[in-house]
Amino acid sequence: MDISTFKHIAPLLPPDQAILMKGATGIGKSALGKDVATVLALPLIDVRTAVMQEGDMAGIPDLERIKETGVASNAMYGWFVRACREPVVLFLDEINRAMIPVLNGAFQLVLDREMGNGPDGQPYRLHPETRVLAAGNFGAEYESEDLDPAMQRRFLVVDLAPTTEDWLTWAKDNVDPVIVEFIRNHPVHLRVDPASAEPGSILPNPATWDRVSKCLTHAGMAPSDWAGATAPQGAYSIAMGLVGPEAAIAMVDFTKNYEMNVSAEDVIERWEDVESKVAAMSTDRRFSLVDGIVEWCNNNELNVTGAHSLGKFAALLSGEELVSLWTKVSACGNIPNIKLLHSQIGKKVVEVVQRARNNA
Repeated sequence: MDISTFKHIAPLLPPDQAILMKGATGIGKSALGKDVATVLALPLIDVRTAVMQEGDMAGIPDLERIKETGVASNAMYGWFVRACREPVVLFLDEINRAMIPVLNGAFQLVLDREMGNGPDGQPYRLHPETRVLAAGNFGAEYESEDLDPAMQRRFLVVDLAPTTEDWLTWAKDNVDPVIVEFIRNHPVHLRVDPASAEPGSILPNPATWDRVSKCLTHAGMAPSDWAGATAPQGAYSIAMGLVGPEAAIAMVDFTKNYEMNVSAEDVIERWEDVESKVAAMSTDRRFSLVDGIVEWCNNNELNVTGAHSLGKFAALLSGEELVSLWTKVSACGNIPNIKLLHSQIGKKVVEVVQRARNNA
């Protein structure tokens, strides 16, 4: 499920339907918890289950009250008491890393919406309008276990697969505009799957680009302040420590050459304005532009005019660049776009491939 769909449906569910957000680290699960609370106009209580101990979920014995009443009762923690007294969004974060006793408490909370025992011997119950959200990172790259099936089936489970457009929509009001434009043009750098890299590698994800923006801005090196010029000393090092060397190099190069940058939208919608820039580009920058066009074709509908522009763009490409464009767009799954692009560049691709075979 993409983020825009999740933000639409989550507030529509009944208050007693708990939601579990599953997905890779850094894709915005914690931010989504805040967004749901904002839409519902409810306070958000963020409970970090990964750092909780055995007694933190179900409370601790209230010895004085036990002496007075002779009834076993627990003193509950403030976050839970508040969720019982007033409607809130209770956000159980990092639930995949919680200890088993904490998970057992969360299971009771989700299943029965109650925990512990009060002085009257009855359990404390969540407010009828309190909502429970949970989030966790699941997969082979994480040191965690999947939730027990009996617990997981009590949730509405959402496997989040945020799109580049999801992030761009959020980032336009939160991230330096040059970084936003960089990701728009080079979406391949928004997130790199840890499974595709060496263990321990520093890799970009949506959350780390937010940190790049904040750190550079705080250091007086906001990319929008030096776009079109040489990067200030330390800018690359800060970015590299957050998103890794490959993404940092690409971002710094994009910012340094900002006035020469061309987006997929420029090629498709304003070809005459950028033709000379594309012709002057280095091979590596044209390959990056091809990746941007492929991402655009994944998320948008190409019209005949845009297809003609892509045909003119293809005429400037080397054989390797052209085959890369053809192959990647053909694999995107958007059949109407594939047909339009094939009609424009199919003949030239055949010629390039045939020439390569003859040379071989």
